[in-house]
Amino acid sequence: MKSQKKKILVIEDDEIISDNLKNLLELQNYEVWVAENGKEGIDKAYIFKPDLVICDIMMPDITGFEVIEILSRENDLKQLPFLYLTALIDITNFRKGMNLGADDYIFKPYDSENLLLVIKNRLEKFELIRSLTLAQKSDKDYQNESEKIIIKLGNKSYPLNYNEIIYLMAERQYSNIYTTGKKKFIIKKSLKNWEMILPTSSFIRIHRSCIININQVNKIEKNSLNQYSVHLNNSNNAIQVSRRFYKNLKKLSV
Repeated sequence: MKSQKKKILVIEDDEIISDNLKNLLELQNYEVWVAENGKEGIDKAYIFKPDLVICDIMMPDITGFEVIEILSRENDLKQLPFLYLTALIDITNFRKGMNLGADDYIFKPYDSENLLLVIKNRLEKFELIRSLTLAQKSDKDYQNESEKIIIKLGNKSYPLNYNEIIYLMAERQYSNIYTTGKKKFIIKKSLKNWEMILPTSSFIRIHRSCIININQVNKIEKNSLNQYSVHLNNSNNAIQVSRRFYKNLKKLSV
């Protein structure tokens, strides 16, 4: 079956720049929509549901900062890859945009090859995150929130919902269980045993020492060496995905 074109929304008040971008992207088989100001861009984002947005910062009606702030209020748009295309090389503006959720900055005049590479990488990351979410919702074996495991520590027992587990990390013959309540349990059980207990619709192994809850994935990053790392909720550190277990991410992609 023929794959559907990725949709890119360009919000740019300079007609020459927007026309050049449209032509460049259409040559790469992207479906491109153009808006000449911020308000029109917001309207088109609501209507066409793009896969990625390229937005100028300084525009006559509202700024690119206001555009991303408004779009981030919509559940189906808040994780959208958002690239700023700007001539403003200013650390204050850079930090402001990144704090609002921008994924990258492309400075004018832009290099076409670099721009296309950034777009490709951002779309790949977005697709992987989206596919993890879809897999969670569509899997018939998905365990509901009321299902629990019982953690026994000495004479005490602690009921723990599956959805409370963020990830498990092996440490010799023990497993460290990290939870949404910021509690950590240390259990004498191997990850291989955990794989037989935990629902496969929600938990995947990404490293010989780590199992993650895909419902707790915040974002996935890909570096210049094509290596993936996973950022989880309530965790400050990214976890490297082992190439051996990369298929566990790939099999969930569309």
